[in-house]
Amino acid sequence: MPRINGLEAKETPWHVRIIYWFARRALGQVPAGTKILAYYPALLRQFVRISMLQQKHGALPMRLKRLAMLKTAMLTGCPF
Repeated sequence: MPRINGLEAKETPWHVRIIYWFARRALGQVPAGTKILAYYPALLRQFVRISMLQQKHGALPMRLKRLAMLKTAMLTGCPF
């Protein structure tokens, strides 16, 4: 159980709900890290911007990059 409980969609402002919608569409659920960052919407927006730029300009194909991220999360025991 995380030390900080993330915010659910009904507890967030409308612009954070849009981010939640995109995360749910792309990943099937909203990651716990995103829910925790929702406490600070400005920080969440900047995190999303950096993530989008990183995905867009990455050197690896997207499928391989996601596979590497999944394997890394499994090896480290990351819950999200």
